[in-house]
Order: sequence, then structure tokens, then C-alpha cells
Amino acid sequence: MEYGKKTENATKQKTRYSYSESISNEEGILSINLDYVFGENSGYVNIPKGNIIFARQGTGINYVHGGILPQEIIVPVIDFKSTRTSEESKKVGITYSGLSAKITNAITYLEFLQNNNIDENNKPCRYLLHFEDEDGNRISDECTIIANYENTEVKDRFFREKFVFKNMQYDKNKPYYLTIIDEDTGIVKDKIKFYIEIAIVNNFDF
Repeated sequence: MEYGKKTENATKQKTRYSYSESISNEEGILSINLDYVFGENSGYVNIPKGNIIFARQGTGINYVHGGILPQEIIVPVIDFKSTRTSEESKKVGITYSGLSAKITNAITYLEFLQNNNIDENNKPCRYLLHFEDEDGNRISDECTIIANYENTEVKDRFFREKFVFKNMQYDKNKPYYLTIIDEDTGIVKDKIKFYIEIAIVNNFDF
């Protein structure tokens, strides 16, 4: 191991590096500008090449390897790109927030909750909702929920929607389904089982 002289004009001096406000042109010294890290006029870090270390005052210097190892001066940069390509997974969802799973009126209002706020990880979505029987036949009109709330409390992310049911006889022992569809993709996001017990058949149709 060789000893080198101190860096000229160094404001900080160690055995394996020094710091100075101006570039060092001394032989055997690698001088790196710090502007790209800390901004303009950030000075220079000076590193001895090979197995040289900077000289310092005092005795009893323990062994110190010279120069700088690659892992000490190279900062790895990871360019991360998610492999998830499903746009649906990034959209906010909606959930039926009612306690009852029974329909007793031809005109019924139901409430839904937008699960999350819109942010960089959750984008808005339009959902189409209607009721259908076990065979997929539609038995109600269709409503649209635009889930686009942002920066709101949970209590402010509710939607109250009206459903008008088809003029027909319903079997109270037979399940019917509230179907929630992503308008952009046509994918059914949820099917919620309901039972319908309407005492008087209404005069509405669609």
C-alpha cells in the first residue's frame, strides 16, 4: 500500500477520499463533480487510484485498502415497470351497502359505496347495474354509477340509485341477481343474490 500526499485545497480529508470545492488535477487522483447529485457548485470528491491512500498526521494507522471499490462509487438505478396489464385491477370498485337482500317494491332505491378514493393507483370507472333472473333475462331498468370521488371521507362516497322492476309475476322463493358491469370492458364485476316479493304488480315497463 502506497501513501499519497493530501489533496490541495481539500476542506475535508480522509485516508480514502477528500472533498474540495475545485477539481483536483493531481496525478493518481480521480476527481468527481458532485453537481449531478446535489446541484450546481456542489464541489468535488477526490479518490486515490489503485492501492494509494491519502497521507494523514499521526501514527499507528491500521490497514486500509487503497482506492475505491466499484460498489462504493456506483449507485444502482432500478427501472421498475409493473407486469400487470389488467386495467380493471386499477379501477375503483363499488359495493352494495344495503343490509337487505329482498325487494318488496316495484320502484326501489339501493345504496352503493365507492371503495376507494381516486388517486395515482385507483382510476375512475363507470358501472352499469340492473337486475336479472337466473337465465340472464333482464327484469329491471339499468342505471349508471360514475365512480369518480376523490379526497372524500367514506361517508361521502355513497350513491343512491333507483331501480324500476318489470311488470311481471315474481317467484318469492326464486333468486334474482343484481348485476354490476364495467361499462368500458363489458365484464361483470359482481352478481348479488336478491329475492323479490312484490305484492302488487306495477304498471311500469321498459
